[in-house]
Amino acid sequence: FNITLDRNNRVIGNGGVGFKMSVKSKTGAFKGSFTDQSTFTTRKFSGSIFQKQNVGTAAFKGAAQTGTVLLESSSAPIVAPDDAEPQDAP
Repeated sequence: FNITLDRNNRVIGNGGVGFKMSVKSKTGAFKGSFTDQSTFTTRKFSGSIFQKQNVGTAAFKGAAQTGTVLLESSSAPIVAPDDAEPQDAP
């Protein structure tokens, strides 16, 4: 699913899966949690954003295996109201 990191480092995401995330802007460290939909268990993750590479990665521990979280920049335009021109994503 998609999340958005706004200009004030607030994370806007899909609350339907119990997703929460916070970012430390000075270090690029981030952490959060989500609800594993197969077991309804909360999984915690932590990782780093690499600004020059425009990517962030994290890991989480599952019941019998580990998983990854990948943050990538979207180059898709932001869709504006019908009377406005599309804008580049922030």
